Amino acid sequence: MLGKHLLKKSIDRLQTLLFIEPDNLVAAYALAFCFHHDFDGIVNRQRAVELVHRVYEHDPEGDLGARALHLLAWIGRHHSLGVNQKVSADLSRMSYENIRFAFEKDAAVSDLSWNTSYGCSILAAWN
Repeated sequence: MLGKHLLKKSIDRLQTLLFIEPDNLVAAYALAFCFHHDFDGIVNRQRAVELVHRVYEHDPEGDLGARALHLLAWIGRHHSLGVNQKVSADLSRMSYENIRFAFEKDAAVSDLSWNTSYGCSILAAWN
């Protein structure tokens, strides 16, 4: 699957960039976006949450901080199980905590529809 291959390639490049430039918030956001995808061998929700919190903490009033909150609200919700499938208690708890944190910080998080297209545009720039 080409999409999965591109995500893995993006993850490798972004991790390398963050090793060299640990304060690069755009790379941290893009890596979190990669890790939130529900593919075997790619999904790493805990790391995605850590990265998103780091981005938000460094830019709470800025555009990237707002985007980080939007992504945080998706982590744990955006999965391949479908709406009628039962999810694990851990995943449900993570999703709830992420959404609650995001809403506490910014009520505009309720408009989540643009999140995916922005994340894809960042990934395209890295490949």
